[in-house]
Amino acid sequence: SHIFQLIASLYKIEDEIRVGYKNTFDVSYETYRAAIRMEKSQEVVGKLEELVASEYIDTSKQSPNGQALAYAQNELPKIKIYLTHGETELDNNWSENMIRTFALGRKNWLFSDTERGADASANIYTIVQNAKINGLNVPQYLEEIFIRLPYCQTVADYEALLPWNIKW
Repeated sequence: SHIFQLIASLYKIEDEIRVGYKNTFDVSYETYRAAIRMEKSQEVVGKLEELVASEYIDTSKQSPNGQALAYAQNELPKIKIYLTHGETELDNNWSENMIRTFALGRKNWLFSDTERGADASANIYTIVQNAKINGLNVPQYLEEIFIRLPYCQTVADYEALLPWNIKW
């Protein structure tokens, strides 16, 4: 479909932005990304809006395709804000990937028999996710904090074990 091709071209532009920024540091990444989006992506989004509108006219409103087109038509004006906001991603894949482990573990949480057990699970999940966000090797990080934790005596000792403070 032409709609998918246009969406794919928006992702291609995002890839080009990442590569192109490596060659220029005159402005922040966010400023650079917003400028390139206005230069290249704005036209594609305009074509996408036109195509969605024209296909919506010719599609049964009750069909799954018609419902998808109606959704796209309603959301595109809101989504366009990403063009002028370089700090905004094109999609929310990063967020989705970060919460996936929680969604998959939801059934397992039903077996936390006590509030204390649920708190312990939440603490471990928080530690693991923060380690991932900070680019740490999670098993190595957990091993490190389990070795050092019993020797902590001050707040500074505990803070030194936080993922963003850990020194190998």
